[in-house]
Amino acid sequence: MSRAALYALVIWTPVASGAYRGFPLAIATLLAVVGLAAALQLYGRYELKYPAALNGPQGILDAMVKEFEKRRDAMVDGLNAIKGVGARRPEGAFYVFANIGGTLGKRAGEKTVKGSADLANFLLDGVGVAVVPGEPFGDDSFIRLSYATSMQNIVKGVERIKQAIEGLK
Repeated sequence: MSRAALYALVIWTPVASGAYRGFPLAIATLLAVVGLAAALQLYGRYELKYPAALNGPQGILDAMVKEFEKRRDAMVDGLNAIKGVGARRPEGAFYVFANIGGTLGKRAGEKTVKGSADLANFLLDGVGVAVVPGEPFGDDSFIRLSYATSMQNIVKGVERIKQAIEGLK
């Protein structure tokens, strides 16, 4: 199963008022059906395979979702323990959007962290951790991190981020 296909299965909080992220209910239902069919690799003939997949064994899917929840919580808790960084628990998907506002204006040697791209470059060059700048997502005081990796990588990556940010002056 691809990472993209799992989006349909990884929604952490219930969606209110019969709509999903601003979509009318009919469109949201269609997106959920197509997304679930893709998650279960039921390409093409959804009308025949989809009901059978929903009624089949769900244990492996439940285990995968629980594992992603543990990874999400480890990443969010680790980021929130870093001075100058804050993250809310995401409602779905595999990404944490972390506020790095407390790092802006600080210096790393000759360079000043002016925005998310500066911090992303600093983390990649300094401690080998790749993050995505938040500016393309609408806020330059945020970075995006994926927890679609092992728990070991998450713990190691967050620790490296902490060490790097603690070194900013």
